[in-house]
Amino acid sequence: METYESLIEFTDVLRRDLRDLRPQDLIDIQSFIWVQGSDEFDE
Repeated sequence: METYESLIEFTDVLRRDLRDLRPQDLIDIQSFIWVQGSDEFDE
């Protein structure tokens, strides 16, 4: 349960930090996390 709660807190922080990008739901937040962690999008 502790891990789940930490992930929820993390998504809440991201939702606040990304509010200018207007994420519609947690899928948008998950997509942001995935792109940030993906080597595919490195320049």
